[in-house]
Amino acid sequence: MQAQITTTQLFLAAAFPTVLSLAGLVVSIAGFVNNNGRFTDLNLRFSDLKSDVNILSGRVDTLIGAVNDLDKRVTRIEDKLGIRP
Repeated sequence: MQAQITTTQLFLAAAFPTVLSLAGLVVSIAGFVNNNGRFTDLNLRFSDLKSDVNILSGRVDTLIGAVNDLDKRVTRIEDKLGIRP
C-alpha cells in the first residue's frame, strides 16, 4: 500500500511553516518597535532628571555661597569682639 499526498496536503505542508515563520517575524518586529518606544521614553526621563539635577546643583552652589558669606561675617564679628574659638 503506497500513500499518496494530495495537492491540498502538499500545499498545507509547505504553507504552514512559512505562515508560522512570518507570524513570528511580525511579532518580533512589533516587540522591537514597542521596546524602542520604551527606550525613547526612558531617554526623555533621563533628560528631565539631568535638567533637575542641574537646577539643584545651582541651588546648592547658591546655598554654599550664602553659608560662606555668613561664615565671613561671623568671623569679623568674632574678631571685633575678641572672641576666637
